[in-house]
Amino acid sequence: MAAKAPGEEHQTLGDTVIPVRYRLFFEPDLKTFRTAGSEVIECIARKATKTISLNSKEIEIRSASVKSESGVQNARLRKDEKSERIELSLAKAVKGPIDISIDFVCINNEKMYGFYRSRYSVDGVQKHLLSSQFEAANARAAFPCFDEPEFKATFRLSMQVDKSLEAISNMPFRSVKDVSAGKKLVQF
Repeated sequence: MAAKAPGEEHQTLGDTVIPVRYRLFFEPDLKTFRTAGSEVIECIARKATKTISLNSKEIEIRSASVKSESGVQNARLRKDEKSERIELSLAKAVKGPIDISIDFVCINNEKMYGFYRSRYSVDGVQKHLLSSQFEAANARAAFPCFDEPEFKATFRLSMQVDKSLEAISNMPFRSVKDVSAGKKLVQF
């Protein structure tokens, strides 16, 4: 392990806000290789806070809000690409059970991290598939999250995909239902 340079400190997200469960929704587009997503992160704010930091890498955030016992607040967003973080700023402090809601778009790159794309051929025809790589600190490239090893949470995952495609997970299927003429919703 290399020594850190003077003044170079490893910063974590801290322990003020702790994730409990993620409810994730993804709708991948295999033509643009952009996946629209939304999430609700059920958390506990252990201390009153007006700011919540999350890990996020190469993700476009469309909106963010925080729901607490006193209501819903839209969050102001500050991105720090170097530290791969976003900071949600609130007008009023929150404490106790909170839900963080974020709408976002991630890029399905070919760099083998996050929610990435791969190519394969069938009878000489090139096709694509999407895979996930969340080892170490790679989940932050698929969705904004508390992407540090000390944070443990459960997940509910839903994906809306073309009916001709399969969606698989390391979790069992909860349900599969048609949502339109060409799409199905797969829940894990």
